[in-house]
Amino acid sequence: MKNKLTVTVGIAAYNEDNNIQNLLRSIITQKEIDFHVKEIIIISDGSSDKTVEKVRGVQDKRITLLDEKERVGQNVRQNSIFKKAKGDIIVLLEADTILKDSKYLYELIKPFIAKKNISMTYGYSLPIPIKRGGFFERMLSFVETLKQKKLHSLINDNLYLCGTGRAFSKEMIKTFFWPKDVPEDTYSFLFCKEKGLTIVSAPNAMVYFRSPANFSDYIKKAIKFKKGQSKLRKYFPKSLLSDNYRLKNRWMISLFLEGFYRTPIYMTAYIFVNFAKRMVSLFSPEFNPLWDISSSTKVLK
Repeated sequence: MKNKLTVTVGIAAYNEDNNIQNLLRSIITQKEIDFHVKEIIIISDGSSDKTVEKVRGVQDKRITLLDEKERVGQNVRQNSIFKKAKGDIIVLLEADTILKDSKYLYELIKPFIAKKNISMTYGYSLPIPIKRGGFFERMLSFVETLKQKKLHSLINDNLYLCGTGRAFSKEMIKTFFWPKDVPEDTYSFLFCKEKGLTIVSAPNAMVYFRSPANFSDYIKKAIKFKKGQSKLRKYFPKSLLSDNYRLKNRWMISLFLEGFYRTPIYMTAYIFVNFAKRMVSLFSPEFNPLWDISSSTKVLK
């Protein structure tokens, strides 16, 4: 019988006491099919809440907690996870998400099991189904769900889908690290594209996230993505950025037509919100890896 792949799961967490136990429990109950979770590394990035206490409340011998007192950002902490990782595959998860089912890890790393010479895989994300919530959150959840559906109709590997759970090969991370001043998800994606490394999407590896419940929290997330593009120009050719950020007009038209057909009030509101976001971005500061957190997205259960 061939040896199973070993997996390191890494999480950089800053003030995630509302969700970190939910995420950890969804990790330790994963079905290990042709792989073994060797370790789960959590780095608290200067958390001032009960994140550390919550992690310690989950009993599993595979969990290693590093309680760092200074906040230096997700990029630096993920570099540390890569250095410490002992698994054949390293999975990075966002601390404010939860795995959809017990086969998430298997679906995410299945391409590595089936084929060699893969450098990175990524799963997909959906807004968590909400029974309650204000108009703003319900509107964003509708639009984000529709966006995900439409993005799947594009090429399999696109940077608009690579921001949640990702898996990296041990070989890939030997020559990779994140600069401090870049959006970490798009940087790793573009690094692989520029180097000609193989990226594979894993459509059945799903995580849930919480949509922002107010305009202020939405702006924090949206501006971070928008401003991050300018930082990437220091590291990648303009043509590479243009090719990967550009969305085809027919995709945009299809998105809005279906949105208006299904729920016109949500799409109308989204247009106004998107316009306001563009105006705010003109006067926003440069990209900062230590952005304020969006507090309304941190409670998933």
